Amino acid sequence: MPQREPIFRVFYQDYHGGMAVSSARPEQLARSRLRPLAESLLVAEDNYLGVIDADEQILQLYAADEPGMIQLELLYPEGGGMLHLTLLRETAFSLLDRLPERFEADLLPGAQYAAG
Repeated sequence: MPQREPIFRVFYQDYHGGMAVSSARPEQLARSRLRPLAESLLVAEDNYLGVIDADEQILQLYAADEPGMIQLELLYPEGGGMLHLTLLRETAFSLLDRLPERFEADLLPGAQYAAG
């Protein structure tokens, strides 16, 4: 029997397309739809995508200053800081394809911690 595909709550901003979903009212999206959304959003500066896991942790992605790179931040609830990592676009989008229902620190190997 096939496993159920994880569903995530997402929020995003597309400044050039004029579309937005607030973090206060996130939409539900299947894991298989995360990558196509990220690929369409993260082509323009300032656009971002936030993915909320089952424990209210947030993975936020946005275009990095370096061409072809994506910035990822794993934010911890209650102001507990964040993990920060820059990856190649393809590597970042591949991560979305296998995103677990609960985000752990090992989601972003090599990430730097920043206090909140």
